[in-house]
Amino acid sequence: MPRVERTKTMSETNTPELLTLDEAGALLRKGRRTVYRYLKEGRIKGYQVAGKGRMLFKREELLALLTPVEPDTIEAAGEGGDEE
Repeated sequence: MPRVERTKTMSETNTPELLTLDEAGALLRKGRRTVYRYLKEGRIKGYQVAGKGRMLFKREELLALLTPVEPDTIEAAGEGGDEE
């Protein structure tokens, strides 16, 4: 049986994965308005093909917004956590 080559996914290539506004919001678990605010504040960059059309966002740049939480900064009840 001939061997079938598997194509590489976006995460396996050097090409950055581009997300739409809604996808960016879903990734960050934020609404459209918040993503626009981050764009306006310069926290993230938006991209357009030839300067027109839909705004696109690089996944890696969005993930760079995430910061690790230090154990000593976590409150006992946590955000939205169950209280005992």
